[in-house]
Amino acid sequence: MLTEIRNCNIPKMKRYDHLFEKICDIENLRKAHKNAKKGKGWYKEVQEIDKDPDKYLEQIQEMLINHIYRTSEYEVFYKDDGRKKRKIYKLPYFPDRICQWAILQVIEPCIINNLTTDTYSAIPDRGIHKALHKMQDAMWNHPEECKYCLKLDARHYYQSINHDLLKEKYSRMFNDSELVWLLTEIIDSIQTADIEDLTAIIYHSIQEIFIFHHLTIG
Repeated sequence: MLTEIRNCNIPKMKRYDHLFEKICDIENLRKAHKNAKKGKGWYKEVQEIDKDPDKYLEQIQEMLINHIYRTSEYEVFYKDDGRKKRKIYKLPYFPDRICQWAILQVIEPCIINNLTTDTYSAIPDRGIHKALHKMQDAMWNHPEECKYCLKLDARHYYQSINHDLLKEKYSRMFNDSELVWLLTEIIDSIQTADIEDLTAIIYHSIQEIFIFHHLTIG
């Protein structure tokens, strides 16, 4: 993570409520199915759901509203990306991938609003190039104030995430017991939770804010 010390804005924690009902809304579930199936139209289960989408989406809605949703069993396999072999945890398309998209669509803006302005990875309209340009601007135009650049890389990052700390962070952010129940169910479903990049980003943001507040940088 690249951070310009000079202009980093550490946001005050904002709490959100009444989000669970938005996740369960049938229109949100329809949008989740549309997003989840991108590039997967050839999947047999996607084709089956597309025959009568609302029948399956209403099943997910009922699972969520009645708190009977449980994360499915993970398919675990290894994938060689040319640099190293990665352990992959994969969930079924129905109900899990649709459910996760339904959650993401609602909570993503809340999470991004609670990140520092210098969090870039996997954030819409940001990314590595914007991070690079900001760092270059700091080095070239404010060299006297650009004193530190700390590069970190966590080994087995997803596997090493502290679930209790992450759940505590979500509990503070979301004043919504039903949403916290759902996030807890997914996080604790396996040693390596599968809720996409934002979970890792918010956990990383906790570490970033700790550095600014407690190590007296800036």
